[in-house]
Amino acid sequence: DGPEKKRAIACIRKNEAGLRDFYELFRPEEHEYTKDAPFCELYYPVGDRAVQLCFRMNEAGLSKLGHSYLVALKEKLDSGSLISAESEEGVAGKLEAVLVQQTGQLALFYRRPGDRQYFTVEDDSLDDKIDAALR
Repeated sequence: DGPEKKRAIACIRKNEAGLRDFYELFRPEEHEYTKDAPFCELYYPVGDRAVQLCFRMNEAGLSKLGHSYLVALKEKLDSGSLISAESEEGVAGKLEAVLVQQTGQLALFYRRPGDRQYFTVEDDSLDDKIDAALR
């Protein structure tokens, strides 16, 4: 219950410096940004396409992710390395959406070419960068 309670409390009050970091790094106002509805979403360029980037929290929670986590996430997205992946069955897919959990874990949604079939890849490679207050 301890970590879940900390994450819930983190969504009550904004950390202005942390929110400023997010705005400076991701420039959401340039990418169809929706905040606190109930999550924060924008369409962020990854490779040659705009993908849905959904922070599964409000701006108060987002403001607590921490600078090092936001920098690492931006670098990962900007590298283009996530743009495609293979499902467990070996079918290739293109990145459509990235869901960012308060725990730091990412859920990457890929669409198979030619149809509306999707598969998910879980990514916890940034977990160690998450602000210690949210663990």
